[in-house]
Amino acid sequence: MSEVYLKVPSIDELHYRQEWMKDTNTMSYNKDYDIDLKGYDKNTGTISKTEEEMINWYNNWINKEPDKFFSYIYIDNIEEPIGEVYYYLENDKYNVGILIQDKYRGKGYSYEALLKLLEVAFQKNNINELVDYFPKERINAYKLFTKAGFIYQNNKVVLSKDRYNKLNNYYKTFRNNFTYVSREENTLKSIINNPDNIIIEEKNNNNLMGFSIINKNTILLLFVYEQYRNNGIGSILLNKSEQIIKENGYDKVILGAGYDYLMPGVPTSKKYTTSINEELNPLVNDKASNFFENKGYIHSWGECNCFDMKMNLSIFNHNEYSVGDTINDITYRWANINDIDDIVECADDSCQYQDEKFSKYYKNTKLYEENNNQRVLVAIKQNKIVGSLIVSIETEAKDLGCVGCTCVLFKETHQGIGTNLVKLGTKYLKDIGLNKASLSYTYTGLDKLYGYSGYKISTYYFMGEKILKKVIK
Repeated sequence: MSEVYLKVPSIDELHYRQEWMKDTNTMSYNKDYDIDLKGYDKNTGTISKTEEEMINWYNNWINKEPDKFFSYIYIDNIEEPIGEVYYYLENDKYNVGILIQDKYRGKGYSYEALLKLLEVAFQKNNINELVDYFPKERINAYKLFTKAGFIYQNNKVVLSKDRYNKLNNYYKTFRNNFTYVSREENTLKSIINNPDNIIIEEKNNNNLMGFSIINKNTILLLFVYEQYRNNGIGSILLNKSEQIIKENGYDKVILGAGYDYLMPGVPTSKKYTTSINEELNPLVNDKASNFFENKGYIHSWGECNCFDMKMNLSIFNHNEYSVGDTINDITYRWANINDIDDIVECADDSCQYQDEKFSKYYKNTKLYEENNNQRVLVAIKQNKIVGSLIVSIETEAKDLGCVGCTCVLFKETHQGIGTNLVKLGTKYLKDIGLNKASLSYTYTGLDKLYGYSGYKISTYYFMGEKILKKVIK
């Protein structure tokens, strides 16, 4: 996805805002409300303003920080703005708002823009709290604001500076201590910001020693800062986490990948069956997995490893073919939206004997849009899609790409289709100038498939689970 940035408009750029407010598709969310505003049309949601009114508005809004902030939203491959984001002080409340032009909706731009507005409000201008008012039936608005950390209550969303700082601290803690885990910033923040999370903290004279983030029966992250380790803080947090999970009606605790995940499991250097193509990150050890095993947790995958794999693309040397070529009567090309049903069918067939179904990822229509940072590579045999692979360019780590969700029709396996998909997808990442490639959350057997292209296991995961003892009354 293109990078989003904010820019305060000049007075000569006011016409963009004027045009958006008069566009029925862009303003449709705003119709049928009783709004006392000059120029408002209840039937369409549009707002009409004269040139003079727009200039007066500009003089009243622009360069009025910290009480008011207004900015256009841009993406790096389009010259014109795609929307606006703002906050303003009214009745002792800082109200927040965001508008994306209709044709740019559904691409994640509003979420990125909102995060950048929060930086301006809380980090630059030291605002104490932001609010917005809307009924919960406005599902898209509800999802957007809660994803950014706002809490919905009484027909409004609220985010305090204190909550923002705490959530930001959890994110930075994860980023600084799990540098070897490849996950996008916005994905991590949306999981950490989830208002349904239960967060436990242990403090010493207001100094945070550690915390646990829980959602349903999943411990998403239990972390103790290094200077406080080996003092029982982790045990206290774990006991409290288990108690909360039990009180909420669950009889099993999952570490990592449950309802959602920051990491698939607990990073470890320990493997649970033999593997090949291993080159572990030196930061990975077995201390955390040993801690949980000593607390009664088991590796729920039995004799099957879960791991991430990585590769320095400078060593990739499979350069004989490229996307678009035909290898052994099978053509490899980029997919388009018309392929989606056949790709989902292929994914369902490929994953019929495994718990994780990749079709849910391939159903995402954004994968098939132009200028997206993710693409689908397909293998075609006699006009039928027999294999697929998702190829991604990380938007945060500019030199990193990913491959994953390799699928091959069950009857077409053992013909090198999966290997060729990975090689071609990886070659594409190298050809566009990336330095590193990775794949995450994979399992025993695929170390061989991805190893053909040069990928090495960089970390294992302890897929911990524990059955909670029932209290006998």
